[in-house]
Amino acid sequence: MIFTELPESIIDRILFFAFLEGGLEAVVNLSLTCSTLRKQGNAFLYSAIPLVVRDKPSSQSKSYEMLDNIEPLCRLLSRDLRLYDYKNQPLSFDGFQCLSTLTVEARDLSFLVKLAPLERLRSFTIVYDHKKFDRKHVAKMRQEMEGMGEELAIPALEVFRVSSAKPKVDTPFRNLISPNWKNPRGVEDYDKQFSSSTWSKYASAFQGKHKNLGAIFFMILENTKKSIRVAEILGIDFSFIMSRERTLKFSRDCNLILNNPSIIHAYSWMERVKSKKRLTILIENRITSTVSVVVKKKNKEPVTSVKDSGLLVEMRNRMNAWV
Repeated sequence: MIFTELPESIIDRILFFAFLEGGLEAVVNLSLTCSTLRKQGNAFLYSAIPLVVRDKPSSQSKSYEMLDNIEPLCRLLSRDLRLYDYKNQPLSFDGFQCLSTLTVEARDLSFLVKLAPLERLRSFTIVYDHKKFDRKHVAKMRQEMEGMGEELAIPALEVFRVSSAKPKVDTPFRNLISPNWKNPRGVEDYDKQFSSSTWSKYASAFQGKHKNLGAIFFMILENTKKSIRVAEILGIDFSFIMSRERTLKFSRDCNLILNNPSIIHAYSWMERVKSKKRLTILIENRITSTVSVVVKKKNKEPVTSVKDSGLLVEMRNRMNAWV
């Protein structure tokens, strides 16, 4: 936050200078001097720093139960909401009208159907561990989101991040089926490893969960294609997101950052990702510390190049500046 973004209030200016000199402790101490400063100080803090919510509260975070009791003014002024350890706790986004950044560390995806219209949300991050997701739960969430249609109202979203906490990346022949087996050394090893009917059934269920996850993330991208500027998809095989066999066409210049592009599927999704203007696809290779760059412009052939990994650092710095 910069000074010119603060409300034109003398009290807010005082609190801002106290924050610069003494940090949060100075603001809290000043707020304790009288009831007026306490109310204004709380509002200032909610608009200036992230609101952190955890399953177990601490001195720097609130619980999900405490979140329901936040004053309407503080809820209105909150700009950065971070939800950790989320597992279907009571949650309502009503009143967060100025929310600009939302980060969710999810153990399930039920929060997606609780999203009220967040018309000013510009950055949305989901961090998850697919091993902790129940297959039936993911299938149910996909059905509920498909029933929502256009109700997932985040029309100003510019940055969308998805990250798996347990990714499998940068191996030539990734074991996409089972976490209990070593990665095969070659294509022929897949036939040996998964030839039995038991493993075929397991593989179908495992891929079904990932396809449902991919469909959920695809719906978010499709609903925000008019405003999105950057989509960063880490850990999940991007072919699962594009498995619905539909074209994803962004309305403005867009950047797509991946680190799990699906070598096995031979980029079958590449032709179905487009932009009305310019689409830049950046595929990270952590082994070689390089980035494969594919630039697609309207009515032109794609241009491919290899850049240093510093390109991603620059891109992420720009993303942070936007929000």
